Amino acid sequence: MSTGVNENGVRWILQDGEYQCYYYFGEGLECYATFKNVTFEYIQNVTFYEVLFQHLHCKKNTDK
Repeated sequence: MSTGVNENGVRWILQDGEYQCYYYFGEGLECYATFKNVTFEYIQNVTFYEVLFQHLHCKKNTDK
């Protein structure tokens, strides 16, 4: 498993050949999307717009 944050503030985790990408908006709100069959270069350039519109999985993060 690999993990990191790109220059657009998108946190990514590579696990089992797919990227799980997260963008934290603040106040406990984060959105996530899963990307398959993409290159690492693609993940380096992903923005919060792509994360938001990929799956629209937005939730209130209550893990504090």
